[in-house]
Amino acid sequence: MLALPVLSGCGLGVSRATFVARANTACAHSAARIAAMRQPDSPEDTIGYAIDLFAQKDRLLTELTEADLPSAEAAALRSGWLRPATRDLNRARADLPAISRAVRAADPDRTAAGLTALRAADTAGVDDAMLLRYGLTGCLKVFGDPGHAAPAD
Repeated sequence: MLALPVLSGCGLGVSRATFVARANTACAHSAARIAAMRQPDSPEDTIGYAIDLFAQKDRLLTELTEADLPSAEAAALRSGWLRPATRDLNRARADLPAISRAVRAADPDRTAAGLTALRAADTAGVDDAMLLRYGLTGCLKVFGDPGHAAPAD
């Protein structure tokens, strides 16, 4: 298991460059962990996959939300990224039981729809252009609208 870099500090804020580097690293680690997750091939695997995927997204978002932000940009980062991502992930938390019910009902269409929504959770309302402007390209790959292409590394 990869350890995510520690983003928090003493609460005095950090430079924009330091925050961007740390956040992009944390997002890259999380994206790699999500990509490495074994895709479900049974109903039992599907429920476990959904829970693990949610937990990984929640862990990253919690780390970023609790991180020291650059003072001058903290309000913009919260309103354009962290708060909308948190709202969307909280919505996904409420949808986890629906995925479980779909699996138990052997309803592949509802199960697939639930997993698709969960994979996109934490992206609704996030200002992709702001993430790009700040140089948060690693985080854009995690939190950006899946319909938009993130810049290549």
